[in-house]
Amino acid sequence: MIVRLLGALIIMLSCTGAGFCVNAKNKLKINELKNMKNCLDTMEREMCVSLKPLFEAIDIVVGSSFKTNNYLFNEILKCRNNNETVSLSEKLTDILSTSNKLYDSKDMSVLKGLSDIAGCENREILKKNFEKLKLDLDNRISQLSDTVKNKAIAEKLAVY
Repeated sequence: MIVRLLGALIIMLSCTGAGFCVNAKNKLKINELKNMKNCLDTMEREMCVSLKPLFEAIDIVVGSSFKTNNYLFNEILKCRNNNETVSLSEKLTDILSTSNKLYDSKDMSVLKGLSDIAGCENREILKKNFEKLKLDLDNRISQLSDTVKNKAIAEKLAVY
């Protein structure tokens, strides 16, 4: 009898611990995506208002205070500095798939919208691409926020 109760207690504690870990990962992902949105706001301002080219806008993003997504933008700059012949959209796909294990396939599909920005020179289309990408990011952030809220309720109830 004691062994069964002890086994049930171990299972309950391990499931609760796993839930806390998943919830913490989702909170971290939400912060990463919010920071990515801030980086995109800076890029949009530099590219659409100041009319700077893509790599100059990325230089400004890398030099700004957004620390979490600098790896992504630094890798894009390395592509330019190394004079790689691979297209920027292909390089971006490689970077996103290998750089940060925090992003899952849903996040990746949203962030691949960066390639639309990279290949665009028309200012009006560029604005539309930025707005679409930021809207997609907002939708993904709200999905993750709902998941975190639901898990927080489950944690309070200790139900998984």
